[in-house]
Amino acid sequence: MQLRLNQKIMNPTLYNMALVMHIVGITVMAGATLIEYVTFRQFWKTVAVDQAQGAVVWETISNYQKMMGIGMLIIILGGVGMMYYLHEAWGAQLWFRIKFGLVILVIFNGLGIRRILGSRLNKLIINMGTAFQATQSTRRVRSSIQIVHLIQLLLFLAIYILSIYKFT
Repeated sequence: MQLRLNQKIMNPTLYNMALVMHIVGITVMAGATLIEYVTFRQFWKTVAVDQAQGAVVWETISNYQKMMGIGMLIIILGGVGMMYYLHEAWGAQLWFRIKFGLVILVIFNGLGIRRILGSRLNKLIINMGTAFQATQSTRRVRSSIQIVHLIQLLLFLAIYILSIYKFT
């Protein structure tokens, strides 16, 4: 069955594939954020006791950023595919505009600010060498990264809610 929308033939199979990609991308990115948050808390407990073990946990954390990037790419590809077919139907709706803005904030917060803070923390850890201490600088970066994680998780919650309750 094919639907006509403004003289464009919409293939439901292609649309549904794009929708699945979009949902998988959001889930991968939100899941990686949640796991990174939990692992980041474990990093601080571990590095205070054993810096070598802390370095292993930190290496694991750095892999989550790659997963978030992959998730974001999948979100964008799926979103572009869906908007190709339903731009005129959803593009003008308030819920979609808010959701789109939240996705931009997710990109900026998770892949921008979080990456900068992670680099800053990495430099602090490297400069301390084997004598890791929780300094004022590391505490500031630690709390900033925790705030980024919490904001990110709240943004994902809002995106899920807007996607389910599509108000006009």
